[in-house]
Amino acid sequence: MNAQQTSLSWEDGAIVTIDQRVLPHAYRQLRLRTVDEVVEAIATLAVRGAPAIGLAGALGVALSARRHAGPHGGVDEPAVR
Repeated sequence: MNAQQTSLSWEDGAIVTIDQRVLPHAYRQLRLRTVDEVVEAIATLAVRGAPAIGLAGALGVALSARRHAGPHGGVDEPAVR
């Protein structure tokens, strides 16, 4: 990892994060594309630490909003029920 990289980022509609479970013996990145994958990554400690969990949760909301985007830029009505 260089100075420009972070442990969590948004790339091409997915959350990219370092899999904390394999450190320090290996380095592996995860691409989280769904809210369920974000929840699993947090629950299994692939993402850990309060700041990273908070950011992953916020980006998970963005994933959900993108998935439920309506045709006029709003959120589909069923998504808010």
